[in-house]
Amino acid sequence: MPATSRQRLIDLLAIGRVANLPTVWSNVIVGFLLAWSSVDLDFLAQLHTEEITLDGSIANLLVLLIGTTAAYLFGTFLNDWKDAAFDREHRPERAIPSGRWSPSAILGFAIGFASVATAGFLFLGISNILILVVGLVLLACIVIYTLMHKVSP
Repeated sequence: MPATSRQRLIDLLAIGRVANLPTVWSNVIVGFLLAWSSVDLDFLAQLHTEEITLDGSIANLLVLLIGTTAAYLFGTFLNDWKDAAFDREHRPERAIPSGRWSPSAILGFAIGFASVATAGFLFLGISNILILVVGLVLLACIVIYTLMHKVSP
C-alpha cells in the first residue's frame, strides 16, 4: 500500500525529531544572551571592529537559530540514513526500511540541512571568524558522532 502524503510528512517530522527543537532554540538563546551580556570588550575588539548592539545582534541571533536548527536536522537525518541497515532489522516500521522514503532522499535532506547550516555560519563568520570555525566544528562533530555511535559503547 503506497504511503500517503500525510504519512510521509509524519515521517519527516519523526526523522527530524522536531519535538526537540524548542530545546535547541532555548539553549542557543540562553548561550547567546549570556555571551552578549558578558562580552569582554577588549577581547571582542581583537576579534572584529564592529560595535556590539543588541539591535544588530537580533538579526545575528535569528541567523544563528536557523543555522543551529539546520545543523540539528542535519544530524537527525544523517543518523537515520546511516542507521537504515540497523533499522531494517530492528525497526522495520521506520521511514527508510518501510520504503516510504529512500535512503538517497533522506541523505539529500541531510546534505540540504548541512548546506543551510554552513551558509548561516558563513554569514555570521564574515564579521567573526570564530563563529564560522565553531559552526564547522559542530558539523564535523555531528558527522563523527553519526559514524561512531553504533560502534562505540
